[in-house]
Amino acid sequence: MSINTLLGGVSRSSSNYWNSISQNLITQSTSMDSQIYHVLQQLNSDTSSSDTVTEAYMDIDSFLKTYQSELNELEQASVNLMTSNRQGVFSQYEAGKAEVDDVVSAVEDFVDSYNSVTSLLKNNESRGTGTASHLSSFVRGIGTDQSLKLVGIACNTDGKLTLDSEALKKALEEDYDTASSLIGGQYGIADRASTKAEQALGDSVQRIVSNDLSSLISDTQNFDSIQYTYNFNKAGVHNLSNMYVVGLFVNTMA
Repeated sequence: MSINTLLGGVSRSSSNYWNSISQNLITQSTSMDSQIYHVLQQLNSDTSSSDTVTEAYMDIDSFLKTYQSELNELEQASVNLMTSNRQGVFSQYEAGKAEVDDVVSAVEDFVDSYNSVTSLLKNNESRGTGTASHLSSFVRGIGTDQSLKLVGIACNTDGKLTLDSEALKKALEEDYDTASSLIGGQYGIADRASTKAEQALGDSVQRIVSNDLSSLISDTQNFDSIQYTYNFNKAGVHNLSNMYVVGLFVNTMA
């Protein structure tokens, strides 16, 4: 199950937050229903270990919420730069409803958001194979050095972007069609970044925090039912997603 499917549309402050997420998982994996509740009963009966398990899962939950939020922000910043978007900054500029400085500001927001995601992935690379994979994708960049330079952007060796705002403004004023196409056209900078964000958001919890969950299971060997659930579903699309819902349920016991 993707991170957006799991976490999307449910406010953490809502009293139904945990139940909503667990219900989403159970609905999509009814064969796991009885095993989930069996695990919950086992965790609930072992009060000496439940606090440790809860803390670990809360850490995972916090990361996933940040992961989703920052990728959503990048996707929004990317869409705003797409020339095909009638509500985007380029369309607004062409309609006389925005200034060139508004375009530059939108690109600055995009660069900040891209760098924020790259930093998040770098700082959490060890959490799972998915996180590491998406980091590699972001570090590879979103265009050739030459094409980026034409609009005042450079990509460092660590995948971070830098923007020369004056060079961008000059490019927009001297050759608007080329600059807008490089940034917001099909297969342009924004389009490529949006694709990376969509792929990361569409990834499964299983891959994103696979190492976290494997370590947690290893540290709680006394929870035989957890180990059984993990092994039983290791090849399935819902395996670590279902382990995640166990953690969410455990949080309600704290």
